[in-house]
This record gives sequence, structure tokens and C-alpha cells, in this order.
Amino acid sequence: PHASTALHLAAASSAPSAAAVLRLLMLAAPSTLLLRDSDGNMPLHVACMHGQMKSVVALLEGLEEGRHASHPSLSWPPSLCHEVLTSRTVQWQSPLHLCAMASAPSGRAASPHSTEKETEKETETKTETKTETEDFQAQRSANLLACMLHWCQKLLTPSDLSQLLKLQDRQGTTPLNAACHSGSMQAVDAILTCLRAEEIEAMVHVADRQGFSPLHQAALAGSPALCTQLLKVGAQPFATSRGRTTICMAACQGGHLPTVQLR
Repeated sequence: PHASTALHLAAASSAPSAAAVLRLLMLAAPSTLLLRDSDGNMPLHVACMHGQMKSVVALLEGLEEGRHASHPSLSWPPSLCHEVLTSRTVQWQSPLHLCAMASAPSGRAASPHSTEKETEKETETKTETKTETEDFQAQRSANLLACMLHWCQKLLTPSDLSQLLKLQDRQGTTPLNAACHSGSMQAVDAILTCLRAEEIEAMVHVADRQGFSPLHQAALAGSPALCTQLLKVGAQPFATSRGRTTICMAACQGGHLPTVQLR
């Protein structure tokens, strides 16, 4: 068990009344938005990690209402919105990172160590089910990320939002890199629309500590459409990672034939 406040617990809850509970707790003690549990996470981090859209919206709506409250007793410090939205976990991940990473599939390729024998039909059925689940998860993650970006645009200055999108976590991952790993075109488009043309050109070249660029991640995810989109905005098709992995090799590693065939 991890030491958590009531706000942390409500943020992680999927109960129908969780959003209402969050609003009540925030009004009673706004400062609890900045408290961290024993893992170093604030309530908004927890809501993003668990993919709780209603909780995320409730927290951000509360920040908006507190910022514009007319009564002094209900008004929150002007800096609170900035502190919450730009806060980072012990892994240096912002709420935007967590939303982009919320549903990245845990395993894209079959394990080479598997000894289980399956019929062709059983394998096909499992593959279809996995694909449907991953599609649903990717859509859910994209919606969560789009929601977070919408509120960041409302509560932060354009300069602050731009800096937030450029942040890298301990692994060197940017929100764009994380979104590409999820394979969601919608998630990537949501991020790109928040950046200026010159910022987009710079961001598509930002690699993580292993040297994996957004295009590497899109190739690993097996998304030809996403790879094409990144190439259109200036991604380098011949980039190699620190381990000398090319974009084509990344697609092969994921076993994604349409991406390998991409020209």
C-alpha cells in the first residue's frame, strides 16, 4: 500500500461518483492538489495513469473554476494551475506524458520463448482479439490526451504549453514520442496541432536516450499512416538509434509487414 490522500484515492477510482467527490475535496482543500503520495505522484498524475477521463476533467475544471472564483475565500493561487499541469513524477513524466503513455500496448510481438502450441484458428482469434483491444486502448488514450491538451491550452500560456510539450522524462521520451509509441494518429495529431511549424520540425527529430525517434516508435507500433504523416512533417527516414537500429529494422522488429513495405 502507498500513502495516499483522499484526493489520490478518488482520482484513481472508476466509481460513477468519483468526479463529484473530487470536486468536493478540492473545494475543501485546494492545496491537496499539490500533495504527493509515497510514489511521488500528485492526484492529477494518478488520474492520468489510471486513464480516468472523468477524474482528469473534474480536476482540471476545478482548477479553472478556482482560478476565476469571484469570492476571495474560493479563489486559488494564480500559480496553482501552472504548478499542477507542469508537475513531474519521479520519472520526470508530466501529465501530458502520462496521458500519451496511458494505453501503449505492453507487447506488440509474440514472445520468442513461447512453447505453447496453437492451431492456426486459435492464433488468428487471439490476434484479432488483441488487435481490437489495442485499438480501443489507443482510442481511449488519444481522447484522454486530447482532453489534457485542451485544458492545457485554456490554463497555460502558449509559451508554457510549448515548453511542456518539449519536456523529456528520465528515458528521454517526449509526449510526442510516447504518442507515437501508442500508434495513435489522433494522439499525434493532437500534439502537432499545438506546435508551430518550426517546432514540429524540431520535435520529430528528438530521440530518447536509446536514440529512438518518433518515427522509430511509429514503425515499432506498426502504423504506416503515422509513419507517412511524420515523414511529411520532416522526420528523417534514415535515422538510426544508438544501437544502430534503422526505421526499417524497427518495423521488422515489430513484425509489421505494411510498415516494412512503406516507401
